[in-house]
Amino acid sequence: MQKKRKEAEELEEFMKLSMEEKLAKYCYTITSQQDVDESRNIVIGDIYIGFRYFTHLLSFFDCQQLADYALEHIRESMTQRSKFRLHVSIENVYIKDLEKRRPFVEYMAKKLKEIQGLEVCYIYNAPFFFRQILYMITRLMTRDVLEKIKVVKTAKNGTKQIVPAENVMNDDDDHEQQQQANI
Repeated sequence: MQKKRKEAEELEEFMKLSMEEKLAKYCYTITSQQDVDESRNIVIGDIYIGFRYFTHLLSFFDCQQLADYALEHIRESMTQRSKFRLHVSIENVYIKDLEKRRPFVEYMAKKLKEIQGLEVCYIYNAPFFFRQILYMITRLMTRDVLEKIKVVKTAKNGTKQIVPAENVMNDDDDHEQQQQANI
């Protein structure tokens, strides 16, 4: 109950922000030492994309506009260095919303393939059905790009482990969780 109330309060605060501030919560470039998190491999110049408020942003923007906003950060980053690093948090993504997000995921995957220069993409807070998202985008990505996608999983003991995306697609634990969720 406490968590729901906190989420509602955070959403209320988010909705009070200007459009520019809302977009800045969705995607930004790490520019401050205080945002660096070595435990998550986050360094200055990395790009963060968060889906926490994505559904609410769709009230104001379409999927392509949101993807283009993120891509602009990537292009800007590449003026400073030859490769870019992404950190994508997919919290608050539910299986019922997957179809609504398909245009964004497909457009972004296609554009990332065109840009070339991805060093690594870390995925955080991946839901149990993340494997379906990977299947959706693998046909749009080269093997080289797919190998650069890493999923940060939290083990039962709380430690974090970085797993190549290909391993997630074959992960029996995720399949077992999905079956339990469907019961």
